[in-house]
Amino acid sequence: MDVLIRFGNEKDVEKLNILGRDTFSAKWKDFYTNEQLEKILQETFQEDILKDQFQNPKENLYVVSEDPKTLNLVGYIQCKHHHKVKYECLPFEKTLEIKKFYILENYFGTGISKKMMNFLLNSIDETKQRIWLGVNEGNFRAIGFYEKFGFKKVGTHLFSDLLIGPNQVPDEDLLFLRT
Repeated sequence: MDVLIRFGNEKDVEKLNILGRDTFSAKWKDFYTNEQLEKILQETFQEDILKDQFQNPKENLYVVSEDPKTLNLVGYIQCKHHHKVKYECLPFEKTLEIKKFYILENYFGTGISKKMMNFLLNSIDETKQRIWLGVNEGNFRAIGFYEKFGFKKVGTHLFSDLLIGPNQVPDEDLLFLRT
């Protein structure tokens, strides 16, 4: 399957906002209450926030189109460059955080996610910065995917102050570092 991966721009804001809301909601609708989900969507997926991210030189947003002719977005990657992060398990001077790695659910298993990750890894000089990410401890599919690309669990952190799921457990992310 041909895909186009490119830097996003402000013309993509509306589509990215919809894509982010759709992919996040599809994945987490059974873990969060409707109120919790709406709170996260309001805090995370707003056009003003996306526009600010395009203006931030420390942030990179890549958009993914299934068909280079139609430019319909099917996924995106958001990365942020850091100088020293707050986590003791990541004691590095320069890091790149993969903040969002989203793809529409009906494109799972098509190879697009693999192309996205290879594109990202090929565009980074890992001798100058370490790559890390946080992933919800219940997102087993994503964990397996990241492990295939050399990411190893190095710690945890709270994603939010919410209690989630049927057992109302803390909303915890696992921190993974590419080794």
